[in-house]
Amino acid sequence: MEDTNASVFDMSDFTITRRIAQSYLDDVKVPIDEGAASGSRITGPYFLADIEPGQDQILIHSGNQSIHIDQSQCVRIKECRDTEVGQVEVYVNHSKYEHRVWGPYAHKHHNTTDEVHCKVTTIDYYDHVRIKELKGDSRIRNVEETIKITGTQHTEFYGSRSLYLEGDDSKEVYGHDKKRVYGSDFKAVYGIDSAYALVKNAMTFLDFKGSVFETKWFNVQGTCGVFMADVKGGLLRLGGMCAKVVGAAIGSIRF
Repeated sequence: MEDTNASVFDMSDFTITRRIAQSYLDDVKVPIDEGAASGSRITGPYFLADIEPGQDQILIHSGNQSIHIDQSQCVRIKECRDTEVGQVEVYVNHSKYEHRVWGPYAHKHHNTTDEVHCKVTTIDYYDHVRIKELKGDSRIRNVEETIKITGTQHTEFYGSRSLYLEGDDSKEVYGHDKKRVYGSDFKAVYGIDSAYALVKNAMTFLDFKGSVFETKWFNVQGTCGVFMADVKGGLLRLGGMCAKVVGAAIGSIRF
């Protein structure tokens, strides 16, 4: 039973209701394992050398480190930042992510790169874009594509090019269409080859044509040749009305 005559100002009669620390050296400190303030580092001459506003210091952690932030974090670095990761790095963002660079930006992948865009991807280039591919690639596109070029396009191929098209091929040119072939030009049409031209000019040193069936309709035709050879295996001519006039001739004339 407590003494009823004890004075409240007498420290010898003070009652303690909490647990008395057995070892105050271990009970009243926050343990820091291999941190910047552990061991002899905090007493070293360079722990807070040249202290200025902000108290610059070098922090070196040799062990694992975990950071858990319940809400927001804001990091602002007004000068350079250099980050090096020795092994695997994983970054997961469950919301909107913005990456803005107001200066030169260099991005290099020194190994295999897998990039997946699950939804709509929009890329705008407001200046010149130079792309260099040192090796061949394979691209599979299962969607419709529309390409609009409002300027000049120049394409060079220094190798073979093969194009396979299963469907319709439509081409419209509102201007000049030029084609130069320094070699053989082979064309095979298993169907109907139709051409419409207001004015057609062709200059050929050697022309060879083989036709199973050929028909022509024309209003005016003019032919001028230095040497012409016409060899036919079979010829069938039908005429309802024919008129020929010869002003001067050497040799026999047949009407």
